[in-house]
Amino acid sequence: MKTQAGFTALELIITVALAAVILSVGVPSFRAVMGSNRNSNEINNLMSALSLARSEAISRGLCIAVVPLTDNDWTGGWMLGTDINCNGSSADAGEITIRVYDEIRASSFSAQPGTIVFQPHGGLAAAQSFTFDPHRCTVANPQRIITVGLSGLVTLQRAPCP
Repeated sequence: MKTQAGFTALELIITVALAAVILSVGVPSFRAVMGSNRNSNEINNLMSALSLARSEAISRGLCIAVVPLTDNDWTGGWMLGTDINCNGSSADAGEITIRVYDEIRASSFSAQPGTIVFQPHGGLAAAQSFTFDPHRCTVANPQRIITVGLSGLVTLQRAPCP
């Protein structure tokens, strides 16, 4: 008797059909996970920039400004730098840029402040907040609100989709 090697046409068709069903269920879920990860990455970038600014203000004993790169539009990116005269600008003579961050791509983004200035003790003159609205807001990928309190503490809250 001869031993059979390989697949029959019926086995191949069933395998391809099963793979198609599994992919049709898995790919949309994977896209949602990737979108959520992109949003989380951008939120973490902003939170780390705010925490770095607070830390630099305390360690240098100077005001540190976190400023949008374009006029009051945080989606274009932001920078942080020393603000010797605490006027909300880190572009005056003698002031140093500490770090520049890229634009935000994965979320629509709104912010109250035009500039955030951390005082030498690490606090703010007024509390500030940022709101991230994902392009595809869902229960798994909700709106997120970053708040910087008067003490300079940065917190993150999840909020239902608008």
